[in-house]
Amino acid sequence: MFDLKAFVMKTLKEMAKNEAAYKVNRYALGWFEKEVLTVEDLAVIDGLTAIEPEEKEETENENIS
Repeated sequence: MFDLKAFVMKTLKEMAKNEAAYKVNRYALGWFEKEVLTVEDLAVIDGLTAIEPEEKEETENENIS
């Protein structure tokens, strides 16, 4: 049987690699509102889209150059 939640989570994990965090979060919230995802799932997604301080600093330095 098809597992919608697993499909959505897989999609979100792939999106997190290529899309801006706000897009991933917006998509996740849509599935949360439909009660497919849980608060725990949103926490996982938040962890995937979080920018580490070192990465953020490197990105900011690249923009200055």
